[in-house]
Amino acid sequence: MKKKIRLLFLFGVLALGAIIFKLYFWENVILAVSEFNEKSNLLNNSAGILIAGQDGKLRLEISARTLDEKLKHQKLKIKTKNRIITQGEMELTRKKTSAIFTLGNLKPGERYSDIIVEFGCGDDINNMRPPLTPVNVPFGMALSGKTLTVELSDKNNPEIFPHSPFKVKAHIRNEKHKLLSTVESGLGESKKLDIPNSGEFTITVELENYYGDLIGRRTIAYKDGKEENLSQDGKPVTLAVASFLDFTGTIPAHVIVTIAARDRVVSDLVQNYDCVIISRANGLTLSTENMLNRLNASGNEAPSGFIPAADYAIIGHFTMNTVLDNGYKDDFITSLFITDLRNNDNKEIKDVFKGEYRTGYNEEIVPEIAAKLKLRPRTKKHLPMTEKQIDETWAVLPFSKLVSSDSYAIAESDPELSMKMELALQESGKIKRIVDHSEIDKIMQEAKISMANGISESTAAGIARILGAEKVVTGQISKSKFREDERYRIDLLLIDGKKAVVLDAVSAICEQSSVEKTASTLLMKFTQRKYTVPAFTNQSPEMRIKEAKIYIDFIKGIADHNARDYLAVREGLTLAEAAYMLINDNPAWTYWVADRLLYKIMYNYDDTVQTTEEGKKAADLMEKMLGNLSPSKETPEPLIMRADAQLRRGNYEKAISLVNRYLKETKLPINTFAYYLKAKAYYAMKDYVKSLEFAKKCDERDCRRLVIDLYWMLGDEENEFKMLDENGSHSLTSSLRFMILARKFKGSEYALKRYDKLPFDRRPEMRLQKVKCLLELNRKSEAAVLLNGLQNVKLSSSTDKKAFDGDVETALNNLKDIQIEWKTPVQVRKISDKYKLYIRPLGITDTGIINDTAKELEKRLEVKVVVLPAIPMPDDSASYVKTYGQYDISYVMKRIIRVFPVPEDAIMLVHITGCDLFDNTTWTYHTSYGAFVSYVQLGGILKKEYGEYLAKIISGILVEIAFKAVPGEFKGGRKCESQPCLLTRCDKPNLLINTKFEMCPTCQQEYKKVDFEKLNEIWQNMYKNMPQLKDGYYSQERALEYKKKVEKFLAEQKE
Repeated sequence: MKKKIRLLFLFGVLALGAIIFKLYFWENVILAVSEFNEKSNLLNNSAGILIAGQDGKLRLEISARTLDEKLKHQKLKIKTKNRIITQGEMELTRKKTSAIFTLGNLKPGERYSDIIVEFGCGDDINNMRPPLTPVNVPFGMALSGKTLTVELSDKNNPEIFPHSPFKVKAHIRNEKHKLLSTVESGLGESKKLDIPNSGEFTITVELENYYGDLIGRRTIAYKDGKEENLSQDGKPVTLAVASFLDFTGTIPAHVIVTIAARDRVVSDLVQNYDCVIISRANGLTLSTENMLNRLNASGNEAPSGFIPAADYAIIGHFTMNTVLDNGYKDDFITSLFITDLRNNDNKEIKDVFKGEYRTGYNEEIVPEIAAKLKLRPRTKKHLPMTEKQIDETWAVLPFSKLVSSDSYAIAESDPELSMKMELALQESGKIKRIVDHSEIDKIMQEAKISMANGISESTAAGIARILGAEKVVTGQISKSKFREDERYRIDLLLIDGKKAVVLDAVSAICEQSSVEKTASTLLMKFTQRKYTVPAFTNQSPEMRIKEAKIYIDFIKGIADHNARDYLAVREGLTLAEAAYMLINDNPAWTYWVADRLLYKIMYNYDDTVQTTEEGKKAADLMEKMLGNLSPSKETPEPLIMRADAQLRRGNYEKAISLVNRYLKETKLPINTFAYYLKAKAYYAMKDYVKSLEFAKKCDERDCRRLVIDLYWMLGDEENEFKMLDENGSHSLTSSLRFMILARKFKGSEYALKRYDKLPFDRRPEMRLQKVKCLLELNRKSEAAVLLNGLQNVKLSSSTDKKAFDGDVETALNNLKDIQIEWKTPVQVRKISDKYKLYIRPLGITDTGIINDTAKELEKRLEVKVVVLPAIPMPDDSASYVKTYGQYDISYVMKRIIRVFPVPEDAIMLVHITGCDLFDNTTWTYHTSYGAFVSYVQLGGILKKEYGEYLAKIISGILVEIAFKAVPGEFKGGRKCESQPCLLTRCDKPNLLINTKFEMCPTCQQEYKKVDFEKLNEIWQNMYKNMPQLKDGYYSQERALEYKKKVEKFLAEQKE
C-alpha cells in the first residue's frame, strides 16, 4: 500500500513538473505554485499555478492530480483577505480535473501571496509563492540632478514578470550611515530625492517584487552631488574576502548563517559591482598538496610564489545583539573590517550594524562594502554575451547544503544535484568538454576534501588543475531566511581554474521542490557570457605581512570568544591557512602563525582536534609550516611545537618520537617542557608509571598538575594530598579531591580554612563538601544557609547526580529543624532619602528595558532612581577589541570616568548596555572604578522579565560594594555562597532564576553595619586614583577625544 502511495505521489510530482515545463516554454511566466492544505483528502496531491500569459492577463489554473467523479462541480472561491475575486467549480475531463480562471488585475496593496482558493469540501490553497525568485536582478540607476530613475537592465528576462508592479525604494544615508530619507517609486518612474547639496552620502536602491521579496539592491556613493568610485583606468577593485566568523555563542543554527555568509557576500558583490574576488586560504590537506606537486611535470601548476595583489582585505564577524520578546538570542550585530592594502599605513575601515533576525544573513554587508569602497555598479558591458559553444573544459563540483541546524553536523554535501547540473550542461551543448562526476569524486576522495562546509576559490582551482579544467562551478544551498521562510537560496560561483578568481555568480530563491530545476536554470546563465580573466600583479612582501597580521589577530579572537568547538577549529584553521599562504617564505612569521594555531586553537579544543577532519588538517598544517624550519633565534623550538601538535591530535607515538629527536639534536639547554609532552603522551596511552617518570623531570605548573593526577590514578593518596596542599588545585575534580583528602588527613577545620582559596568554590559540588565539613563541626546554621539552592542544580558531567542528590537529602534531614530567615535589603535597613541610584544607558540600549529596570529598583530598594542621558560607547582600538567583537569594559570604564563625574548624591552609578562586554569570565563587572551590566547575554529569559533580573543584578552589586563601607578592618566586598542569596551575583544568567531578592542571615548582619555616608564617599572618590599606563590607553587625551564625541552625540540627539 505504501509503495502504491509513493508511486502515486511521484506521478503527481512528475505531472506538476510537466505542467510547469510546458507552461514555461510556451512563454507564459509562472508566478506562483502552491500545494493544497488538505482537510478532506478529496484533493490529494494537487496544486494551484498562477500564470502570466503572453496576453498579459493573469490566470489561475487549479489542477487535481487524480481523476475522481467526486471532484466534478466542486465549488470554489478565489479571494483575498478583503474580497472575493471570482468563484466557480471544478470540471472533469478525460485527462484531469481542473479549473481555469482569468483574474484580471489585483487591487493596490494586494499581492499574489494574498490569494486564497477556498473549496466547498474544506480544502484551501494559500501562501502562493513563485517557483523561482531571482536574486540580484540587474538594474540601472540614473541620477539627474536630484531626480532618480530606475530601469531593469534586461527587460525581457523571462524569470521576471514584465507586468509586475515592482516597488523601488531609495534610501539616502550620510557618511555615518544615518538614514536621512526614504523614497518609494515604480520602475521607470522619475522621483525627486531629498539629497544633500554637499558632503558625502550614499543612495541604496532596493527592488521588491509583487510578493515583497527583495530581488535587487545596489549602492552608489556620492560626494558633492557627484558619483564616486575607486575603479581606476577602468580596472575593477580587487578584494580579498575572508570568513565571517561566528561569535554568537552556543546556538547551533547560527553556524549555518555564518558559513553561508561568506559565499553570499561574494555572490552579491560579483553580481552587482565591478570588482574581483580572490581567496587566501587554500583549504588543502597535505595529500592534496602532494597531488598538486605531482602535476608540476604536466605544466598545470600555479605560478610558484605568486600571490595575487588585493586592494583591500575584508573580514567580519557576527555577535549577538538584543534578545527578542520570546527570550531567544536571534538578532545579530555584524562587525565589518576593511583594510587598505595599497599602502603600508595602519588605516582600517570599521563598520558595525545590526542584522534582521528573520534573515540571519545581514543584507547590509554588501551595500556597506560598496559604500565604503565606492564600488562602481556592474553593467552589461562588463560581461558581454555569447551564443557560441565555449571551447573549454568545465567541472561542476558537489554543492554544500547548509540547511540542517539541529546539531553540530550542520552541513552536508549534495553530489546528486551537481550530477544533474552536469547532465543539464551536457545536454545544452554549450561547453565543449565537461569533466565526468566520477573523476571529480575520485579526486575529492583521494584528497579527502569535503564540500559539506563549502570550499574556497583556491581549493576549487587546485581541483581544477588536477582535472585539467579551465572553469569550475561550485556553490551552496542555504535557507533563504533564518526563520519564517522555508525556501532555499542557491548561490552558484564560476571560478577560473588557473587564477582562483571568481568570474561570475548567479543566485535565486526557490521552493525545496524546485531546487534542481532552479540550479540548472541558473547554471545556463554562465554559458551565455564571455569571460576575461583579469591580470594580477604580485603582492608585495610588506602587504603580505600586513594582510597576514589581520588573520593572525583574529585567530586569537576565535579562541577567546567562540563557544563552539567544531566551528572554532574550522575558522581558526582557515585563517591560519590564509596567513601562511601569504608569508610562507618568511620563517619568523610562519613560526608565529604556527604558534597561534597551536596555542590558541589546538590547545583550547582538544576533543575536536582529536576527532575531526579539521583537527587532522590542523596537525598537517603544523607539519607543513614547521617541518623545514631549523632552531634559530626567531624560530627557537620547531620540534617541540610539532610534538605538541601531534599530541593534541592524538598521534602519541609520533609525539614521543619528535620529543626524542629534540632531546638528541638540541644544542641548547633542554627545555623541560619536552618531558611534559612525553609524560602526557604516556598518560594518554595509560602507561602511568612511565608518565610519572617523565613528569617529575619537569617543574612547570602543568607538570605538577599532571603529577597530582598521576598519584590519584596510581592510588597514592598521601603524595596526592601533599602535592595538592603545596601547589593548590587546578580543576573542579582536584578541588573536590583536596576537600575529601583534607578531611581525611587533617580534619574538617583545616579543609574549611583552605576552602575560600580553592578554584570552583561556588560550584554546587564544592558547596556540598563545605556543608559536610560544617556538619562535622556541628555548625548547623551555617550549613543550612549554604545548603539552600543545592536541589535541582546543574552539575558537572563527571558528577554522579544520584549520589549528589542522596548526600543533599541526607544533609537536609539533619537540618530539618533549622529555620532560616530571609530579608530584603529594605527590611534590613533603608537607604536615606538624600541619596539616589543613577543609571547611565551606554551604547546600544533598549529604552523599555532601562525603564523597567529603574521601576523595579525603585520598588525593591525604595530609593529614587535617575536615568541619565544615553551616551555612545568609546570606539578606540583599546575599548573595542575587533578580534572579539566585544568591548573591553575595563578600558571603556576608564574612558567614561575621566569625562563624567559621579553625581554628588549618588549611592550608586551603574552603566547598562546592550553591547557585548568581556572581562575574562563575567558579563557583569565592577571594581573600584564603577559598575556595568550588559543584558545581551540574558538568553532564555523573557524580555518582559528583564527589568526584574537586571534589578537583581544591580541590587547585588550595590550591596556588595556597600560592604566596603562597613567600619572596621573589613575592606572588600563579599559574594555569598548561598545560591538563593542576592549577594551570589550570578555570572550565569540561567542561575538568576533561582536567586532571591533577599539576603541570607550572614549577609544581613554585614549590611546592618554599612555606613551610607561612607558609601557615598566611596563613589565620589572611586575614580580619583586612576592608574597611569605607559601605553597611553588611559591617557587624558583619549578621554578628551571621547568627551568631544559624546558632546557631539548629545547635541545631535537634541536636534
